[in-house]
Amino acid sequence: MTPRPLYRILLGYLLLASASAHALNYKPQPEESLSRVAQIHYGDARKAVYLQAANGLGDADTAPRGATLWVPTVWKYRIKKGDDLAQIASRYLKDPKRADFLQWLNRIADPKDVKVGTEIQIPFMLNHRATSAQSLADISRRYYFNPRQSALLKKFNARKTDAVKAGEVIQVPIYDPEAAFEKVSERARIFKEQEEKAARAALKLAAKPVSPPTAPSPSPPAPAAEKPSNEPDLKPISDPTAAAEAGAEEAKAPPAQTRALEEAAELYLAGDFELAAASLSRLLEQKQLGREEEGRARELLASCLVALDRPGEAEHEFVRLLMIDPERTLDAKTTSPKILEVFRRARGKR
Repeated sequence: MTPRPLYRILLGYLLLASASAHALNYKPQPEESLSRVAQIHYGDARKAVYLQAANGLGDADTAPRGATLWVPTVWKYRIKKGDDLAQIASRYLKDPKRADFLQWLNRIADPKDVKVGTEIQIPFMLNHRATSAQSLADISRRYYFNPRQSALLKKFNARKTDAVKAGEVIQVPIYDPEAAFEKVSERARIFKEQEEKAARAALKLAAKPVSPPTAPSPSPPAPAAEKPSNEPDLKPISDPTAAAEAGAEEAKAPPAQTRALEEAAELYLAGDFELAAASLSRLLEQKQLGREEEGRARELLASCLVALDRPGEAEHEFVRLLMIDPERTLDAKTTSPKILEVFRRARGKR
């Protein structure tokens, strides 16, 4: 899919429809999932559906390489002299009859008596194109995570039936308080600060000299046992089990990565969670860890992120861990309740 020209505008926010309708732009890293982008901005990975609909991505969980995502938000409009709800609904919700929706959303008792200077919430609208026969309850489940808003969708779209045919477009108003422009902007700011802090920690770690491993002192050779003259020469018999174990050893991470993993574990135990997280992120980016080491690295990284009060990112790492090892469990006696709670949420998504 070719990114729309709008995606190429790298601004902190956009002015839409000639007014202060706000949205953010975000350029994901290669292979970064929309679930993670939604977690960063909306605080909930399920809300990737907002990004999918707003950016025309269908059910894809990744954006096209190089694309910049539009992250829509709920915003506030300040009433000016001469405004009425029907005009505002016509301008931003595409239909003056949707004034009653604005009245309901903003708890306005009398739509004819809205004071100048009053701020009202304006939802962002998503277009849902049905790919197969659906009901409004199905669409409500997708965007509101429950079927109860089907009546709202029916009235908002002036429909006589709940059934939706393949190819029909339903307009979905999103008024989620967690998608408010201020909240989304603040989450994006905190995430950027955390990324910069982790990058500085990674540079600090990279500058740290690594001590070469001490080679063990060679043992003196044992004297050769004298073989009886009548004993036949015995050649070693190939052991297929030993050969398989040797092959497994070769599949493990190189010694440098193994040492780095041990150092990160020591940093975690010492309480240096930021530096440990940076080290583990670098290790995972190098993609040189064996299956067992990658699982351990992701579990450690998730634990660091919980300690750094970044549960959404920790949950993402636990999901990745469970993709590697679906039977993975944590010891309830030795693991903190916070980590166990995040792990349980991640397991529930598998």
